[in-house]
Amino acid sequence: MLIIFNPVAGRRRAQRLWRVLDIMATSGVRLEIVETQHAGHATELARAGAEAGRPMVVAAGGDGTIAEVAAGLAGSDCKLGFFRSAPQMCLPMSSG
Repeated sequence: MLIIFNPVAGRRRAQRLWRVLDIMATSGVRLEIVETQHAGHATELARAGAEAGRPMVVAAGGDGTIAEVAAGLAGSDCKLGFFRSAPQMCLPMSSG
């Protein structure tokens, strides 16, 4: 699973994300975590993930990160998941 992480979004809640990722990795989920470096980078990373045949790309950040990843996946069969930098962390997945 490719996780695109915006280190600027929700810095205070990043610890929760790392705890969830540790649990996932311990459970055998293969994770690749990539940090965004600039505006638009999440779109580029998501597009590259979709083109590489990833079944799912996960956005870890706020609304802007989620929007960028969604834009990068537009028109592909790749599913979008997300961890929001909000009080409730979640990982919904599209069913389509």
